[in-house]
Amino acid sequence: MNFIVQYETEHEILNLPTPSGSWQTNNISDYMDDPTALGVVIRMTNNPDNAMCAIRGYESTYDFPVMNVGADTYIHGIVNLKGSAILESSVESGKNPTFYITGEIHDDFGIFRDNELSHQSLEENDLNAWRTLTITPPFPYTYADIHAVIIRIHGGAQGDYGVRRVGTDPDLMRSSAAASENWHLVEIDSNGQFEFYSSGKFFVFVIFDALPIEVGYLLKNSGIVIIDEPVDENPPMEADWGELDLSGVIPSDGLVAGMYIENAFLPAAIKEAYVRATGTDAPLRRSIQKVCSVTPTVLLTSAQKCEYKSAVDEMEFKVLWWQGLPPAFARADFEGQITSAISMNGIVTPAVSMVGKATAIVDMTAKVTPAISMSAEITPAVSFSSEIV
Repeated sequence: MNFIVQYETEHEILNLPTPSGSWQTNNISDYMDDPTALGVVIRMTNNPDNAMCAIRGYESTYDFPVMNVGADTYIHGIVNLKGSAILESSVESGKNPTFYITGEIHDDFGIFRDNELSHQSLEENDLNAWRTLTITPPFPYTYADIHAVIIRIHGGAQGDYGVRRVGTDPDLMRSSAAASENWHLVEIDSNGQFEFYSSGKFFVFVIFDALPIEVGYLLKNSGIVIIDEPVDENPPMEADWGELDLSGVIPSDGLVAGMYIENAFLPAAIKEAYVRATGTDAPLRRSIQKVCSVTPTVLLTSAQKCEYKSAVDEMEFKVLWWQGLPPAFARADFEGQITSAISMNGIVTPAVSMVGKATAIVDMTAKVTPAISMSAEITPAVSFSSEIV
């Protein structure tokens, strides 16, 4: 199974406990395609007021800073459920933010830390400059096993931040004055290092230090390609849903895109911008905070397209990484009409087993119409043991 299993349409988490301003546990198994998944990607929104909220992994002792999620805006986080389907959240009393699951993380190529690790530094010489950080993977994993680190970026004041593989030169990214929560896959070098930037001072008496939080790791041979220096796709303003063609960036085997959308509109204002799987329902609360960014993931068509909405021409849409089938599956030639992405719940050697039905999952458990025909050579055999819809 691939690292990220991207939902075609996000799943709203219902029946959350009454907010108390402290950490609470939430059983989200009813809203997951696979309740045994290692982790999930969560989109947090709020309506109609601002709300202080945060999420963290199951049984984590890391006290994540709460974020002031603005009305009708959204941010993203990634958390370790430890296969328990339990999400921990902290929400300001009297507020009612909405949490959506947009995808799942599986342990074939992903591992998480039991407790998140902060790389915060407010030393003046660390601000407004790139600094080198070293990952700390859990035993028995070593640097040689790991392709990238999974980082959550928390920012509580307006400024710029950046993440990059050592030796590359991508553009900086933007954090909001109100709140920012993004997640990134950052490729490491042979020394287990990557680089991080925080712009430092916003006002004379305010120090901004984007907080990089190490939550997990992407193992090698996952089928994920991280783009060293992403470029703006520069789509025009689209008041309704338009087509975003990513085939110039993502090859024909790309199934999921990890995106970066920045509201660079000046004068600064909250503006609507979003991506979704082609032909799916429009999600609610799709605006981005002024001078801020989000990092959504989106399911692609077989032609590497999705749909987008942008309230202004100045919105930036970049592909940070894309996911295809892992190398073990690369020889398979899938024929027939596939209505969403393909997901595979099994092993390739010595056999491939298709188990169960799923909804728009990125590996190989999805709905198929009318059938999947496999004309490629798979060694030594392929067996089908499930219901194909």
